[in-house]
Amino acid sequence: MDNSAKHLKNRFELEALEPRVLLSADGALAVAAIGHAAHQPTEVVVVDHGVSQAAAAYQPAESGGIFDGVSTQAIESSVAVTNPAVHAKTTTTATVSAVSVTKVSTAATPISATSTTTSGGAVTQQLTTSLTVANAPPVSGNASQSSNNQSFIPKSNLSSNSSTPVFSSTVTPLIVTPAVDLVASINAAITAIASGGPTTALDFDSATLGGILKLNTVHISFTVSGTTVTGVGITAASASLFPGNSDISGTITPTTAGGNGVVGQYNVTTKLFSLQIQKLHLTVGSAMTADASNFTLAYNPTGSASQLLAQINNATVSFTQFTVAGSPTNATVGGNLTSLTLNANGFQFAVAPLNYSGQVNLGPLLTITDSTVTLTDFSVTFGADNATFTTTGSLTAAAATATLNIGNGGTLFSSPDSQFSATATDLVMTVNLDPASATAGFGDLAVTAGAVNFQFNDQLSVQASDVDIATNPLAGDNFLTIDTAVSTLVLPVSGLTLHGTAEDFSVVNNAGNPELLKGANFGVSIVATADQLKLPAWLTFKITSLEIKWADFVAKPDEFEMVLNADITAIKNVTPVPNGTGVEGFISDAVINLELLDIGLFPITSIKGGGGNIDIDVFVGEIKATLIIGLVNINAEGGWIHEDGLSVTNADGTITVKNSDGTFTVQNPDGTTVTNPLAVDNLDLTVAHSSFYVGARGTFDLPGMKGFSCEIGFSALGPLSFYLSVDIKKPIVIDPESG
Repeated sequence: MDNSAKHLKNRFELEALEPRVLLSADGALAVAAIGHAAHQPTEVVVVDHGVSQAAAAYQPAESGGIFDGVSTQAIESSVAVTNPAVHAKTTTTATVSAVSVTKVSTAATPISATSTTTSGGAVTQQLTTSLTVANAPPVSGNASQSSNNQSFIPKSNLSSNSSTPVFSSTVTPLIVTPAVDLVASINAAITAIASGGPTTALDFDSATLGGILKLNTVHISFTVSGTTVTGVGITAASASLFPGNSDISGTITPTTAGGNGVVGQYNVTTKLFSLQIQKLHLTVGSAMTADASNFTLAYNPTGSASQLLAQINNATVSFTQFTVAGSPTNATVGGNLTSLTLNANGFQFAVAPLNYSGQVNLGPLLTITDSTVTLTDFSVTFGADNATFTTTGSLTAAAATATLNIGNGGTLFSSPDSQFSATATDLVMTVNLDPASATAGFGDLAVTAGAVNFQFNDQLSVQASDVDIATNPLAGDNFLTIDTAVSTLVLPVSGLTLHGTAEDFSVVNNAGNPELLKGANFGVSIVATADQLKLPAWLTFKITSLEIKWADFVAKPDEFEMVLNADITAIKNVTPVPNGTGVEGFISDAVINLELLDIGLFPITSIKGGGGNIDIDVFVGEIKATLIIGLVNINAEGGWIHEDGLSVTNADGTITVKNSDGTFTVQNPDGTTVTNPLAVDNLDLTVAHSSFYVGARGTFDLPGMKGFSCEIGFSALGPLSFYLSVDIKKPIVIDPESG
């Protein structure tokens, strides 16, 4: 054997790890190779490429088909039994049609790697040539079927003197079955039967039909009169509609488990397919699904690319992202389609607007009420191989109100534990149905609320307009962001209503839980006058800021304080020195008690800082002094709450102190003390009302006389008290006559 012939033979020999069988000689030698390489039951597979799909563009008529020139000669194999690891199974036979992938008849007797054969060299040469054709590169032109092809007939159907070629070997079959073209397979079988071939049914793992269906576990049977096929029956356990697209898929399944999802026939005369579809589930991205059952799909292999396959009037649609609130099965909002039209290159929906009375969840954040869903003129048109598609139409929804499900650590804020709540109104929802969109994925849901209201408690709320809401953001991303909003403070008793602004906060996805989150520039402010805040009228205030502040915005949004910062620019009945600085004072971080403000009392209960300077005329002199500003907080029993917040001077003169260990000490007016008296229950640290005081300490200069020290107190009537002191080294003559 020359080197080229040896190389040609080696192209088809099995490697040790190769699970399929490619015949390099006759059937028995191939079986022997399997016994040596795999040491396990395997199947011999003969692949006929005599008729190829147009996409393959083979021309076996030129290169030689797999069965060209095969004579009706039986092949027998004599096999020595040497390998006990290969176990006997059942003997099977099958027919090789013109285009099928078919089992070769095998008898499962243990075999040896050194098996021999009595077959002639002519068949070996034919098989080698056919495999050369099967592995040949594509050529241009239309595929054709050699007129010399014959079918293998099951050996059990032959007489003892038949010369029809039959494979007989000693291994269990292993099916290697790529999807076949259903139309080509049926036509090839009809041609083979017309030439006197067998009428054996065809079975495939999968088969395609015109790019619209991929059928699974396919069985094809023939009704034959003589050598004429008068009917072709088709069943498939399941199927895929419009296979090959990652966003849109259709699944066909049986009504009864274990049954067939597709049952139908191919009309030999009209060349048309009529397939009864049991159950169709059509998924359109994350936007919607459609379901239909018991309808007929008609297909013409030579029809137009947009031919009508089915017009379905009993289909239903479900909108995937609209989940019924409280449903244990996560049921979705849906209804009946007016029609579902299937074409060879796509489909169309027609549906009237769907009104749903009740609550619907849109992701973990939104629960909408009484929604209307409208699907308008929706259609899908697929491109080549269904890999791409275009759409028309729109999917929108609207709802008057929605609840925002915000909480902390997976627990929603709800009464009575929290007064916080959030709602949205005038919601418009749009599902992106444009696969080419650069801003949203196909099926993504966009929600815009005309207004979103955050009610922190019965006094404070924040309202934002035209808010975009993401229903299912990634972990760490925001459901919504508030850049600027209107803050509103309403006091229920007095009816006082104040407005302001809120900036830079959001609702974030924290491991699937919507939670509040402050931004770097977060703030909530209120605009008010000194009179509205019940500040002392005998002082002139210039408010620099009035803010709402939280100790824990995320976990306790209903607990906050109003904090005031202001300048003091004048004191009633006090005259600044001409060309002097006058009054320059301030208070910082003054906490306003909203309950006191609501009932008309002075509301400041604590001041973190305050002070300033004065340069004023008093009597006939000039005072230059530093301001002293403070509060006196009184509890409901009239006791003075000390600045440490742990002790009270009671109305009876006693002082009650709360110790660090939780005990109490009572100091009596006579100086005696009692520690941890069991009857102590009057340590009331709650501020019932407050008194604001302003004092000054500095110098007092009279005309021609300087060096006096002074202390002065101010009230609503002006200077309330005045104290002078002076350090002199000689007597001051008050009365020159008396000395």
